[in-house]
Amino acid sequence: MGRVEYPVGGLRATGTALLVGPDTAMTNHHVLEPVITGDVPPSSVVLRLDHRRSADGTVLNPGTEYRLRGADWLLDSSPPSTVDTALDPGDRLPTEDELDYAVFRLDPAPGEDSVAPDRAAPTAPARGWITGFAELPPAGSTLFVLQHPAERPLTLAFGALLGVNANTTRVRHGVDTEGGSSGAPCFNRNLELVALHHSGDPNFDPAHRPEYNEAVPLHAVHERLARRGAADQVFPSGGGGSAP
Repeated sequence: MGRVEYPVGGLRATGTALLVGPDTAMTNHHVLEPVITGDVPPSSVVLRLDHRRSADGTVLNPGTEYRLRGADWLLDSSPPSTVDTALDPGDRLPTEDELDYAVFRLDPAPGEDSVAPDRAAPTAPARGWITGFAELPPAGSTLFVLQHPAERPLTLAFGALLGVNANTTRVRHGVDTEGGSSGAPCFNRNLELVALHHSGDPNFDPAHRPEYNEAVPLHAVHERLARRGAADQVFPSGGGGSAP
């Protein structure tokens, strides 16, 4: 897992991403939207891996930076839906082309490097990548989310899967997340990848207590990638498994 970073409007935008191939990563479309639309140059984007900090805040490893791969950095993407931000969407559902993901290429290939390559022994194994995914578990099951909340190092949180919408394009969950968690992978109790966290309860009224967070099922993402001829470029074998 890594943290996506780039400057925009005098601030730093961040999100979470996961390696899904030797040189390929996945995050939310909305995390990279200014880059996809051309408002932010791809050259300004960094994927930071291996960032570690001690309990007292001491930086143990500032991380390893990887950059987007030239002009063909974007393998495929799908925007979010207006339904995601609607307080009362009625019967409307996100379509199968509104899955809020972006799959992007990196150079060099982080999956073939060792963890913290500038500090690793010559014989250290490669970092690897996630090689598969599983179907969603039933409602009430535990989900685990690996995330970079609020620009902090990688954090694990867990909570319940609350339910799936009618066309299985969204899953609601009760895992605590913060800004920077968009794009975080969601795992089942066997640590198999099942979804990509992307948003929360759209009711931002200060008097309202958020009722859920939301993710996109990986099977829906993979089906769309297959329709677009890109499925063979994600989750290839040899990366180390479907767990982090």
